[in-house]
Amino acid sequence: MRFHLITSVSALFKLLTVFPRNTLATCRSGFVRYPFLCPTRTDLPAAGLSAGSGAAHMSRPDERMRERLPEAFVCWYGVLPANLGEESMSRSTTIGGLWILLSAIAFMLANILIRHLSQKLPPLEMALFRSAGGLVMLLVAWRAFMHLRELRDPLWHVVRAVVGAVSLMALVHSYATLPIALVTTFMYLRSALVIPLTRVILGERAGLGTWAAVALGITGGVVALWPKLSTIGTPEFNIDVLALPIAAIAGAGSHVCMRRLGMTNSPSVVVAVSAVLISSFVAVPAASVAIVPPAQDLGLLAGMALLSGFAQWATVRGYQLETPSRLAPLSLADVPLALTAGFFLWGEIPTAHAVVGSTLIILSSLYVIRAATPR
Repeated sequence: MRFHLITSVSALFKLLTVFPRNTLATCRSGFVRYPFLCPTRTDLPAAGLSAGSGAAHMSRPDERMRERLPEAFVCWYGVLPANLGEESMSRSTTIGGLWILLSAIAFMLANILIRHLSQKLPPLEMALFRSAGGLVMLLVAWRAFMHLRELRDPLWHVVRAVVGAVSLMALVHSYATLPIALVTTFMYLRSALVIPLTRVILGERAGLGTWAAVALGITGGVVALWPKLSTIGTPEFNIDVLALPIAAIAGAGSHVCMRRLGMTNSPSVVVAVSAVLISSFVAVPAASVAIVPPAQDLGLLAGMALLSGFAQWATVRGYQLETPSRLAPLSLADVPLALTAGFFLWGEIPTAHAVVGSTLIILSSLYVIRAATPR
């Protein structure tokens, strides 16, 4: 069984990483329709570019020039690869969706560890450990050091760090002080907030089908959690409750920033830079409340940091391939995944609410894949 598991994981990793670099669908979105998001480059040679910023193909591209480009941002030059068609777009959506699924799993496991550790450590200290996960990822992915000199859009990195720090501190505080079902439900609403923010900031439009899929997924999440939500009651309004909408809004903004930064930077660079900046922001308030972690929990803290770093990396990787609006329903897949894991690993029988809610989430996720399939 272990051999089959390793083989399956290896095959999935190859599927995700061997995706052709010149068939990415990122450029089919608002970055071509909105030229101000694809500024003209003056620091690289213009060889290989067809005339006009709206050209639909690239004639004999200069390989050295392409090597200097981040793999997902050919439209930085205002052009599209010649073989970018409906099939490539469909495949990019599928691969991007798989990355978002992996991200959802990693975030779910990290949040479980946060909930467990919240009984022993202050929320701000856990936020610091979680933000530092990207630094650990950077040490493992040593190639990222080679790309730091190619850092693009420093202002966007700062914006991402600010909203990311606010979202992280608010989210960790909420998980430590409020019922997990209530926090999870609020974070589902983040998927709906991503759509208008993506439209306003990046110019990427979302059709009625995308709105419907997100609404269906959120409904499924609420239905699955309803038995627990119905026992919570209405919490008294205080700073703990106020942290929920702050975490949702800032989290949506952080995802939009990851989409934008993924266009001009590699995922490792995005995660590493945000880890450095966010850790710097969080370290100041965390220093006043930090305590020495119990020795038996150091492994859990390291696991939480690694899972968080990988989840961010996978999110950026997915957003390089497809807009966050389209992939939003897939971020809710932690509900059916947790349901399946509970059944096969611990023999837990799912409730009717969990089955119905998971079905709605799966249907919304299937719509994402079906909508991108060429007909």
